[in-house]
Amino acid sequence: MGTGGDNVIYIILSKSIVEYHNYLSLYLFNSPYHTHFPPGFPLTLAIFYKFFGPNEIYLKIVPLISSIFSFFLLTITFRNFYFLLALSTSPLLIDYSSKLLSEPSYLFFSLLSIIFYTNQKFLLSSIFAGFTFLIRNAGISIIFSIVLDLILKRKFKLFILSLIISSVFVIPWQLWTIFHKNPNETTYVQAFFYKNIYNPQLGYISISDFIFRILNNFLSYFFFIIPKSTIILESEFLLNIIGILILIGFLFGFLKEKNFRIIKIYSIFYLIVALSWPEVWTSDRFILPILPFILYFSLNSLNYLNKTIFKLICIFIFAFNFSSIIQKIPQNFNDWLLYKENPYSLYSPDWQKFFEAINYIKNNIPKDKIIVSRKPEFVYLIAGNKGKVYKFSYNADSVFLSIKDCDYIILDNFFWTGTTQRYLLPVILKYKDKFQIVYQTDEPRTYVLKVLK
Repeated sequence: MGTGGDNVIYIILSKSIVEYHNYLSLYLFNSPYHTHFPPGFPLTLAIFYKFFGPNEIYLKIVPLISSIFSFFLLTITFRNFYFLLALSTSPLLIDYSSKLLSEPSYLFFSLLSIIFYTNQKFLLSSIFAGFTFLIRNAGISIIFSIVLDLILKRKFKLFILSLIISSVFVIPWQLWTIFHKNPNETTYVQAFFYKNIYNPQLGYISISDFIFRILNNFLSYFFFIIPKSTIILESEFLLNIIGILILIGFLFGFLKEKNFRIIKIYSIFYLIVALSWPEVWTSDRFILPILPFILYFSLNSLNYLNKTIFKLICIFIFAFNFSSIIQKIPQNFNDWLLYKENPYSLYSPDWQKFFEAINYIKNNIPKDKIIVSRKPEFVYLIAGNKGKVYKFSYNADSVFLSIKDCDYIILDNFFWTGTTQRYLLPVILKYKDKFQIVYQTDEPRTYVLKVLK
């Protein structure tokens, strides 16, 4: 189970669709309507949830199938054996084919939209573009791309038709988020303008902050994330060098390529979104939907210079990655044996203790008790207790007021975030007489506290 949390929320949303015939954040106190993730991926996942329940291993069939079908669609799109050979061993595409996240499904439906558009099946293209938006809001970029291309081609009737069809998907979701907005939940628009969503006191970005955000994201994506997604290397220096070569190749190939206009427009729109998004969320998962396009333009640029070099580079990437994958098989097998012995053994120590605390709650605390934690979705999935995240505020009194009506608190010791120590711990120390330790783990110490009424 991945520790990001999005995967767990997707499972819970699928449960809400299948068992409650609604779209609810079941893991939160009072189970409010969910307005953060659009329903496209949970709807797809719900088909498998109906048969397998909340078993993540079986639910991972969805990203696996999506990845396989996406590669098939890429073979139809590019029809370039050597490029596809290199792409087939992309560590990013392989990695996410086994993660319960929306990106492989997003890639699949966006490719369907592009292929139908290229073949002048505008109705189907617009439908799949709209559904791509329902998988991830970034899908608005493919809708804009189709609309803009139709305008540039002066096909105004098709432009209006495409806009209407896409609106059938976009507008209902926007209305849902407006009417069911949780006042305590931060929207994507609000998050976009924060300097750091996990430290709201830093305030909103200025124009200079925004420029530096774009620059930092550009450097992260093109000089580290994209090369690391292309070839299996650990050396940051070599990745930087490869990143420079990929960037030069991408720009040259992008300008030289006479076909794939819709892909070029879409790549620009998507990159604008990715580069302007808050840095705290900069991740390889956000580049996955256009990685095949970036690599195609980059590698294919060699075709214009020397076809033999192009073929050799593609073969080298495939051979190098394939050999690296083979070498990892013994370690993967050992990891599997460790997982069978203890499902939590492969997690970092802080997460092991967090799961230990959740299992204590599962076995000792009634299901109707409300739990405050940094990751309430995990508490609900494993223990069955609803909960909430503590308020991100330096005002201890304000944070205390937001949690005093709950029943228990998990005081974690996460290495990856300092929010608990920053916002929750000062409250515990200030109101020590309001809390009682009922369970504690070994180091790194994690506590389960009872809120005294």
